[in-house]
Amino acid sequence: MKRLYTLPVAIFLAISTIGQDITPALSLDAYSASTNPSSQYQQRTLNTIKNVHLLNKNKENRSLIQIYDSIYDWEWDSVSTGWKIRGKITDMVYDGQNNRLSETILDWNGSKWVNSSHNVYTYDESSNITSVLSQTWGNNAWMNSIQYIYYYDANNNLTGQLYQIWNISEWVNVTQYIYTYDPSNNRTGELRQQWNGSTWSNHWRLTYTYDASNNRINYLHQNWNLSYWENYQQYIYTYDDKNNQTGLLYQLWNGSSWVNYSKADNTYDTSNNRTSELWQNWNGSTWENHWRFTFTYDANFNLIHEFDEIWNGSEWENFLQFIYNYDTNNNRIKQLFQTWNGNQWVNTTQYIFSYDADNFETSYSFKYWNDAGTKVMFGDSAFYYFHKVLGIDELRERPEIIIVYPNPSVDKIVFSCPVKGHLSILDLSGRLLLQQEITQPTTTIDVSCLPSGKYFIWVTGEQRAKVGKFIKQ
Repeated sequence: MKRLYTLPVAIFLAISTIGQDITPALSLDAYSASTNPSSQYQQRTLNTIKNVHLLNKNKENRSLIQIYDSIYDWEWDSVSTGWKIRGKITDMVYDGQNNRLSETILDWNGSKWVNSSHNVYTYDESSNITSVLSQTWGNNAWMNSIQYIYYYDANNNLTGQLYQIWNISEWVNVTQYIYTYDPSNNRTGELRQQWNGSTWSNHWRLTYTYDASNNRINYLHQNWNLSYWENYQQYIYTYDDKNNQTGLLYQLWNGSSWVNYSKADNTYDTSNNRTSELWQNWNGSTWENHWRFTFTYDANFNLIHEFDEIWNGSEWENFLQFIYNYDTNNNRIKQLFQTWNGNQWVNTTQYIFSYDADNFETSYSFKYWNDAGTKVMFGDSAFYYFHKVLGIDELRERPEIIIVYPNPSVDKIVFSCPVKGHLSILDLSGRLLLQQEITQPTTTIDVSCLPSGKYFIWVTGEQRAKVGKFIKQ
């Protein structure tokens, strides 16, 4: 079997000169590089989906950050049962604040590297990303493809996002998002508009409200109905005195009033770790059991096991389980996802990560088994080539993995994700295809409109990020 360790990881440590003040601001791009991208294509989504990033200017809080030189991507060959090279990101250029300015993506055609796409990034003086230009290779030249433009307020809150495509001679508007915030920098509104050829037309809007502790207590989704805003769905949240979310009520608008649909109740231990979550559906007169999740942690509060059950009408049945392993530095090094086949647990997907002495991720791999759990059908992996510089370390969690099923999918996907926020579905080129607000740990998405192929899911919110992937048949 071909091993991944065919290329040495080039790690260089930049040591500051005595008396020299080296405190570059940490951009979101540099931060994402210092965390945990899951493949070269998911790294591309980190560069195209950017949320609010408040910079920490405390010069005393210095730390090493990871600056990528190149990323090599592999894929699983189920025929030869081994790894084969697929592509790489290279020619990464950075400015003095470690913001990535450009990169080139190449594919391996079996005998040589060929150009695939090229990304160019710009930033404002606060290192907020202001634009992403994606180009594709054709006719022996880079040709414009898509671009994103971002706007911010004085508090570095993202206030606008514009998506455009290139039509041979000029940029054409496609969609735009407009965001509003309260004095505490909580996002209070989000408006999505589409370009109709001459002007912007409303599509949908989201409205958020918060309590005195800045906990979100209501989320309202409305769709534009030609001349007025029409209610669609809402979520109502409740919390305990420690600001743990204890309840969530999901309701749909029936044309005249809100109707119950589902609800979730959470429990926590004395360390505020969520230990259980019960989902129930409304049958018109009473609540009926639907899902039950149980969470277990180690002594360091790392989640080591998630056990999911489904109600069959009379009792709880095994459905899914997630098993997590960590190293001595609390880095997650393995994640195994299994399904219950009626008699035993069967492997479905597995993620493996490796780290260096500074806890930077050096490699990643993903494998997906067949329904019987007996053969790996596909997978991907990546090796990260980087150097390290002194920077400001943001105390934020690295991206985690979203589990998607069924995978491959025909018309719908279901995924388990405890992060509340925005879901984006992108193709392998990083093109944004679908977006949706996520407020439930288990969400069903209609993907019947997507063509067959591989896609990535990116969920951001609550100072956390999660990534996933699926195949549409």
